[in-house]
Amino acid sequence: MVPWRGDQVLPQVHNHFVSDAVTQYLPYRWLAQRSFHEDGFIGWNNLTAGGINQYANTMALYFDWTMQLHRWFDFWTAWHLGLMAQFAVAGCGMLIFLQSRRISPWCALPAAVVYLLNFQFIAWLYHRWALSAFCWVPWLLWALMSWREGHRRRWGLILLFLALSFLGGTLQHAAFVVLVVVALWLAWSYSDRQQPRVVWRTSGMLLLFGLGGIILAAPMFVPCITAYIESLGAGQLRGGLGYPGGKTQPVLNLGALVLYLFPHVLGSPDTLDLWKLLKSNLFNVAYIGLLPLLTGVAAVFSRRFSLEARLLVIVGVVVPLTPLLGPLYHRVLLVALVGAVWLFAQALQYEREWLRKLAHRAGVVVLIVAAIWLVASVFIGVTQARLQEVITQRLVAQPGGQFACLPDWLRLRGERWVSSLLIWQPRNLIPLLALLAGLVVVRRGPASVWTGLTLTVLLTVETGTYARHWVTFSDRPAVGLFPETEETRVLRALVGDGVIHLRRDTTCRMPFPPNTLQAYGLRTWESYESILPRGMGEYVGTNSNPARLAFCGVTHLVAAAAEPITEPAWIEVWRNPAIAVYENSQQWPRYCALPENTTWSVDHPQRLDAPVEVVAETQNRRTLRVPTGARCVRVAENWSANWEYTVDNRTWRRAQRGSDGSLLLPLPAVPPDQTVRMRYRPRWFPFRLGRP
Repeated sequence: MVPWRGDQVLPQVHNHFVSDAVTQYLPYRWLAQRSFHEDGFIGWNNLTAGGINQYANTMALYFDWTMQLHRWFDFWTAWHLGLMAQFAVAGCGMLIFLQSRRISPWCALPAAVVYLLNFQFIAWLYHRWALSAFCWVPWLLWALMSWREGHRRRWGLILLFLALSFLGGTLQHAAFVVLVVVALWLAWSYSDRQQPRVVWRTSGMLLLFGLGGIILAAPMFVPCITAYIESLGAGQLRGGLGYPGGKTQPVLNLGALVLYLFPHVLGSPDTLDLWKLLKSNLFNVAYIGLLPLLTGVAAVFSRRFSLEARLLVIVGVVVPLTPLLGPLYHRVLLVALVGAVWLFAQALQYEREWLRKLAHRAGVVVLIVAAIWLVASVFIGVTQARLQEVITQRLVAQPGGQFACLPDWLRLRGERWVSSLLIWQPRNLIPLLALLAGLVVVRRGPASVWTGLTLTVLLTVETGTYARHWVTFSDRPAVGLFPETEETRVLRALVGDGVIHLRRDTTCRMPFPPNTLQAYGLRTWESYESILPRGMGEYVGTNSNPARLAFCGVTHLVAAAAEPITEPAWIEVWRNPAIAVYENSQQWPRYCALPENTTWSVDHPQRLDAPVEVVAETQNRRTLRVPTGARCVRVAENWSANWEYTVDNRTWRRAQRGSDGSLLLPLPAVPPDQTVRMRYRPRWFPFRLGRP
């Protein structure tokens, strides 16, 4: 995956990478691998936003067990092994759970396959949230249902699978796991409503299980919740209660649920995202194949099916229609998909006649829709050029859009979308034929091993064809996460240990996608994060004042070559047709020796002329040699209570916060040429590995 090529103009860069996977989630794991190799644990990250508590970033999944693979394998081997293991855990777990419900293997197999290829796993494949958390949910269901049926000794497995689910996901996905347990509690409470004591006993035990799982996962919950609260204080509010799309959003979102049955038409990652017309988006789709989805929806209204499974679907569908949509997003549909898979397997095993009737009705509707679609495709084919022109003009003409600065990119996506509407396009025809064949098998095929295997193949083709458009591949670079380019080599030489300010120009272009320079070991002031620190950023604000940025360690500015930089403090040192690099003439050293430890102020800065020598440095450990007369060391990084320092190698002190949010190390009166050692020690990290 290449975030930059020297022969590309800036808009072409965005054609390839408008993706959180490249700007955040691959770099997160890259940072984990670097920290493991340098320090033995994940702690601080000084490469972005002036320094952040990296291990406390809930979005990065640092507490998932697959992260530990980066200790022993190269990056891509660890990445692939972790993915394969999690898919195996999810598939085996669903098979075992369904068989524990007295469902035969041939009925459980197609259900397990559509669970593996469910849209939420595929859409968030690079983020790993859904897969890392919900690969354990079938195991959790198995343990809970077994406990409910009298296997009381399995309470320990409930705690284990709860904790693994919590540790594998974000705080948001931990809430989804809780909703799974809540759905079971509602079902059991209704079933036992004639026995209040049983209801209270079951409720109490489930509460204890939940508390036990939270305690086991406390190494993740405590720092991540703390960081989230700190981020709120820094003004980073995402996901407040309510409807981000306005009061009409729940109504439009309800209508969108019907279109999840065949979601190709409303867009894909390489065309358009017309789900936005329904105040939704591509990533909200809940898709496991038409037949399983229809079965799951229809079975909700039939009492012959498991109440637990039906409530899983209801909870997963209803929650996004409430104000909880704000903090939970449509990702909560994961809960509904689990229930739909369960209902599908149950219908295959026990409700064959009911399923045959459903398949017959669905087949008639699909044939009618296919006939209308064929006629529409002929019309589209005849008028394709004109349609493409009209649609692309509308896209490009929209002012203020997120990608309004990329007209050529929008035009290309509009043209692709028109082409993708044709029924004979492989992405449409293959799933449609697989769907019709699956309906025939369900309607006519007897209950047998071959029926199950045939359905497994057909559903794999149907869901896999859709999933293929969401998974991207690239050549593996010889060294590092991303390939070296002319620009990155120049920045290494010019910037060195400094910090880069990435300037966004008036047409919304940035010289590099945010966060990607971390993979080259280059520090940037800009970041693209959900969790932000309360530090020097509050002092700098949103401007590009070179003097203020200098106190935060910013030494260089990188901007689009077409954008003129007029501030005299920025001195141009290099340019090519794409970018220009400027040096900050007012820059301050990253480490400064101060003559006093109580009078530091950005309004009246004082420092010794003699520099601080960096003897050794990693993300989490520093060794500094301080000149004679120093009474304090200022580090141009955000303060964190987890930083400690020592002068005598015996007494460790907590770092202090400067008036601008920077890191201050007041020094005792000791002999000249003192050595200061720093270490980052998270206060709540009982499972920290490696040397302290």
